[in-house]
Amino acid sequence: MAVDPFYPKPTDVVLFPCINSSLAIFMYGTNNIIPPPPNKVFGVTNIKTYIPLIIDLDRFNYDAWRDLFNTHCKAFKVIDHIDESTPKSTEAEWAKVDLIVQLWLYGSMSQNVLNMVLKDGQSTKDLWVSTENLFRSDKHSRVMHLENELRNITMGDLSVVAYFT
Repeated sequence: MAVDPFYPKPTDVVLFPCINSSLAIFMYGTNNIIPPPPNKVFGVTNIKTYIPLIIDLDRFNYDAWRDLFNTHCKAFKVIDHIDESTPKSTEAEWAKVDLIVQLWLYGSMSQNVLNMVLKDGQSTKDLWVSTENLFRSDKHSRVMHLENELRNITMGDLSVVAYFT
């Protein structure tokens, strides 16, 4: 019997795409399909291991936190959950991953920030945008408030200006 070079042999392994963009393995000559490995996103149980900053209104660390969170999402291929320019998927696994990314966000926020942005039924993108709006839109008024606080600080019975002069 002639061997057809285009037909797989019983021992050949063939990869084929799955719904979640990973590959499943099928070995010809058997009825075994080896499922793709689980999405590595499901293995992240403590976001603080990857993002050591807790975003807080009093720490002025939003920009550093945002860069770390973006990098983490890119590394885990979930940037589409927070990036406005990427479309939402309707796949069931995408929805599960979306909830995990939302938990990452919650886990990297201080209680005061969480109380300000937490809304029932919001998507991860909505949470990301409301967090960004909280820190971006409030910068000017926050600077004014802090300058006012600084001017009104007293050291004993002296103002800051009198204390340092």
